[in-house]
Amino acid sequence: MFIDPRLRDQVEPILNTLGLTIPQAILLFLKQIELQQGLPVTVEIPQSRFNTPNSDTLAALQEAQDWETLPTFDTLEELYKDLSI
Repeated sequence: MFIDPRLRDQVEPILNTLGLTIPQAILLFLKQIELQQGLPVTVEIPQSRFNTPNSDTLAALQEAQDWETLPTFDTLEELYKDLSI
């Protein structure tokens, strides 16, 4: 089994603190799957990782709150020019 060296380097000290080696942790995980008849952890994507707007998005959201100052365009060509597309 291949384990990404970067992941191994990050996980190994944590497991060592718990008194476990990587093979022991893998065996523990597999035994829990057997006992619970499924994954012993909740598998989900942390919302904060993908839903936190970056600075450009935050600025655009703030700008959009004041409708009176938003630019208007008479044609799609004007809009595209403003967007540099």
